[in-house]
This record gives sequence, structure tokens and C-alpha cells, in this order.
Amino acid sequence: MSRTETALLELTEHVHSSKKPLSFSIMKKILKEFSPIAINRRVRTGGTFLVEICRSRHVQESVILKCVKLLIEEHGANPNVPSAEVGQGLASSTTLTLGRRSAASSEVTCYTSSQGRELYAIVIAAARAMPSVVKYLLSCRNIDPTLKGSSRFRLFSNPRKSVKGVDLSALEFALKMKEEEIENGISAADLKGLNKVISLLKKAG
Repeated sequence: MSRTETALLELTEHVHSSKKPLSFSIMKKILKEFSPIAINRRVRTGGTFLVEICRSRHVQESVILKCVKLLIEEHGANPNVPSAEVGQGLASSTTLTLGRRSAASSEVTCYTSSQGRELYAIVIAAARAMPSVVKYLLSCRNIDPTLKGSSRFRLFSNPRKSVKGVDLSALEFALKMKEEEIENGISAADLKGLNKVISLLKKAG
């Protein structure tokens, strides 16, 4: 297992843990301990660092934002690199040439095959109603808010229910989440974050 895969595995444990949730100090520790890390490399399981950060549970939005900024500004993470479901059989190697942010991130090599179930950081941030993260990602150079992703997210108003979306942009996913939240009785106060996300994405075009 490579340094990058080992680091991402440790990160994922914190992303989903209620006992030891992700923190800014934990993120910095992982990056330092396993350095050098290919921050934009999609590992064999399909994950990427930026996407995993945006998936974080049991943590405040402000922590996610700080970690996202750290990855992008200091480690050259590219928000246009998706995670993906890994296809069956032999993996293919695909090189994606993306907007240049740093020497480390000008080319991104993905050593997995994809079944088309790709997911981007901005799609997650939008669906999870994280306006500060969406606003920051939209400010990043070369960000493409029209990229489409596929996933399933729990409702805030009814955590027992989830909303599935296939090939939806960040705005499309946010609108779908809003519709489902309203149907499940979300309060106007709890809908503020999602409304702000939708407003930001509409302004971005």
C-alpha cells in the first residue's frame, strides 16, 4: 500500500468516527506523517483527499472549511478531481490534465477505472448545505461548478431518509435536497444554509 493510500485510509477513519472525528490538527498530522503524498491521486478504492474531507461527519462546517483550504492552498489539491466508484476487472490508467495550480497538481493520474459514478467536493458541499465551503470552492481558480456527480445524502429533517442523485451538478443536487427537505417538514431556519448554497451557485452560473 502506498503512502497516499495509507494516509487516505487513516483520514477516512476520522471522517466517519464519532469518537475521534476529524480536526484541523489531525489533518495536518496525517499530511506530515505520510509526506510526500500525491494529494490529487485517486487511489485504488476510488477516494480522494478533498472529497473525503467534504464527507466528514460529527464535525463543524468551519473545521471542514479549514481542512479544505489547507489541502488546496498548501498542498495543491484540485477541486475538479473527483472520487469514483471503482469498476470491475482490470483497472485502467487515465491521465487527466487539469488547470495548473502548482507543480504537484498540474497533471493528475488516476489508477482506477470508473463506472461513471464520480463525485466532486463542490457537489458534496452543496448537497450537505455547507455555504462557507461552497463559497470558498467557487473562489478557486479553474473550479467548474457544472461538473456532475452521483451519490446519496441523508436528509437533515429526517436522517432515516436519504436522497439519491445521479449525474447532477452541485446546483441540481442542492435543489433536489431542498425539495425533499421541504416535503419532510424542515423548518425555515434549518433551510437557511441550503438556500444560501443555492443562491451562491446560481450567481456562479
